[in-house]
Amino acid sequence: MDCLARREHSLQELVDKLQRKFPDCVTEKIVQVVERLRAQNLQSDERFAASYVRYRKGRGFGYRHIRANLLARQVADGVIEAVLQRDDKEWSDIATRLVEQRLSGNSLSPGSKEHARLQRFLQSRGFSQADISAVLQPYFKRASEAG
Repeated sequence: MDCLARREHSLQELVDKLQRKFPDCVTEKIVQVVERLRAQNLQSDERFAASYVRYRKGRGFGYRHIRANLLARQVADGVIEAVLQRDDKEWSDIATRLVEQRLSGNSLSPGSKEHARLQRFLQSRGFSQADISAVLQPYFKRASEAG
């Protein structure tokens, strides 16, 4: 209960955390306790996933990164699909905010080191190539207008 009072946890996260805290306890007993918490709706992978998606979006991460992290926490595909949409308009808004922070209003030349660096950064944050291209395109126009 103490773990759940601080933040939501996935089922597997909670089991792992309790196994570390009580190494002498049999795994089956820990699973029984966690299942009882789940039956009482004190633990919910759905609530965890929704909370995690909100938090990671706020920190500037994209669809692929968030999805991979949820899968690593053994959240079911169906739960992930219910709270995380690939075609959410918010992905481009998040990527645009990150680019604006990095460029500070400057323009960008296609193929430049800065362009490659920004692409790698956005890819590491989990954005698709289509989102990256769409977000960077307006900065190329500014560069051509300036020239």
